Amino acid sequence: MSNYDNKNTVNILWTGGWDSTFSLLLLVDRDVIIQPHYIIDRRRNSYKKEIEVMDEIRAAILDKYPITRHSFRPTIYTELSDVKIDEEMFIKHKNLQQDTGLGDQYNWIASYAKNADLNDLQMSIVKDGSISGLLDGFFEKVDDGILQPYWKTTNVPDDRDISILSYFHYPVLDYTKLDMLETSKKEGFFDILNLSWSCHKPINDEPCGICKPCIIAIESGLSWRLTPKAIRRYKLRRLYAFYNKLVRKFVIIKKNLKNERLNNHYYINKL
Repeated sequence: MSNYDNKNTVNILWTGGWDSTFSLLLLVDRDVIIQPHYIIDRRRNSYKKEIEVMDEIRAAILDKYPITRHSFRPTIYTELSDVKIDEEMFIKHKNLQQDTGLGDQYNWIASYAKNADLNDLQMSIVKDGSISGLLDGFFEKVDDGILQPYWKTTNVPDDRDISILSYFHYPVLDYTKLDMLETSKKEGFFDILNLSWSCHKPINDEPCGICKPCIIAIESGLSWRLTPKAIRRYKLRRLYAFYNKLVRKFVIIKKNLKNERLNNHYYINKL
């Protein structure tokens, strides 16, 4: 278990996105060992791009902050298929998901943290996010003099479903995305933060404009990070959704007709 006692090691969930890259950059001038973790979800179209971007960001950090050559450890990559889903995590997450729509990823991220014996994995949840609402009344702010002040859970009963979120520390719970932009310029690492990638469904190696991270970026004041094509897709996203729904329906109808023809052929031959 790390908890900053093993040469002040900070475990951080890093995806190469705006939020987690900002959290990581807050650590580069701190007297800590930075240990990134990344879970490879091959179902997501963007995972290769995320790994590519993280390599680019790492090179930029090492170049700009030479001191991190000894403190910025290689990322621990874990295949999602290798994450053993904890039964308790699964049940609690399912309950939360039914009540709040909590994303699927929190199930396997919490299981990963528990399996790895981590109770301090930094997760970059921003201000006014869904997690802050779920844990309202169970947060405390910590200023240990080692890191930037961060938030962690406190006094969460073990039998509460939200206890699955107790494995994490939350370093940017005080920040909006625009706060991060302002801070990055003030602290001199905007050039590196701007290398980050947040789109889950890239089109021709560019942001799609219609996935959840793209929509959040646009509506949070970061539309300038997307291409004009992505912004057009965002504006027409409801039309795209309707079109995709029709396509899916057509595929299902076509599949059903094919099955029906096969069944008819089978019965005719049987006769």
